[in-house]
Amino acid sequence: MGSHGRRPPESATRRDAEWQVQIRTAADRLPALVEYLRTRLGDDVPEIIASQIVRRRPDHLSWVDEQTRS
Repeated sequence: MGSHGRRPPESATRRDAEWQVQIRTAADRLPALVEYLRTRLGDDVPEIIASQIVRRRPDHLSWVDEQTRS
């Protein structure tokens, strides 16, 4: 899903393409994922929002844990 964002750098307003991406990972893998994204996005100030899911199916939780470790 693409959209356009406005960010005011030091002296001017730019219009850049902006993408929203949703990634699921195990809680203990979040710091590594955030660091990976921050070093590779090439954005001046990437917005990274992390939400903890407090309720979901246990089999899905197990699947995410398995997939993030293979």
